[in-house]
Amino acid sequence: MVHYTAEELLDPSENITVQKNVTTGRQEAHTHDFLEIVYIAEGSGLQMVDDREYEVRRGALLFINYGQVHAFSTDSSMTYYNILLKPEFLGEELINSENAFSLLTLTAFEDFRLSEAGVPSFCAFEGRELLEIDTAAAGMCEEFRRKGPGYRTVLRGYLSVLLAKLFRRMALPVPEAAAHRQKSIAPEILEYIEAHCCEKLTLSDLARRCFYNPSYFSRIFKEVSGRSLTDYISEKRIERAKELLASSDCTIEEIAARTGYNDRGQFFRQFKAVTGMTPGAFRDACHLH
Repeated sequence: MVHYTAEELLDPSENITVQKNVTTGRQEAHTHDFLEIVYIAEGSGLQMVDDREYEVRRGALLFINYGQVHAFSTDSSMTYYNILLKPEFLGEELINSENAFSLLTLTAFEDFRLSEAGVPSFCAFEGRELLEIDTAAAGMCEEFRRKGPGYRTVLRGYLSVLLAKLFRRMALPVPEAAAHRQKSIAPEILEYIEAHCCEKLTLSDLARRCFYNPSYFSRIFKEVSGRSLTDYISEKRIERAKELLASSDCTIEEIAARTGYNDRGQFFRQFKAVTGMTPGAFRDACHLH
């Protein structure tokens, strides 16, 4: 399976790429570390997302999150616009606590099925709205191609239109499962923190990974986990330190450095706050057993 990176496909000075593509047959399943918005301009086919398939046709607007396995397939041909972007392109005015709900819910196709309202499991537009999205998608592609004066401002304007249309749909009542999912922390984020807890982790970087603004991410993290992000990272670091104290001959200073603490005193204080023991006393207790 192919994994695409932002470094391969996005100019770091722009943080966005807009393309018009035609696909025939079946794409190879792939993932990427950036956002993807897809608008089907012509034709129809199947969109596979994380081992599930959904019928898509002209007027469908899809949001693909980073890390999701996805691919198109069609019996004939399908023309679509691809908007690949990093959250930085959106700017702080578009990544806020209100529309972050919408961004995250759009990545959960199975949660976005409003059967009572007759809404399918993806955003499909018709009539005047379809023409408006046609214009926005085609306009973005042309602006990106020509790169005339002020084109980034125009791109953000068109993108704002597309997102506003999505957000209006997301303002409809959603099933209880989707509402619950909106106030959750993705398991991938917790796994990332655990894997990188001994490295420098910042609130802004972690918030960006799940497309929340930092203050909202901090609040939701505490509501979900019952402790602050700082305390959670400290607990993970101390867990790693306990493993090293019990199983290695590293000095306490070396273990402090390896678990992300540059200050020996801070390491001792946090270790005792979590375990009730000093690192040396903990190591002695382990050796007694």
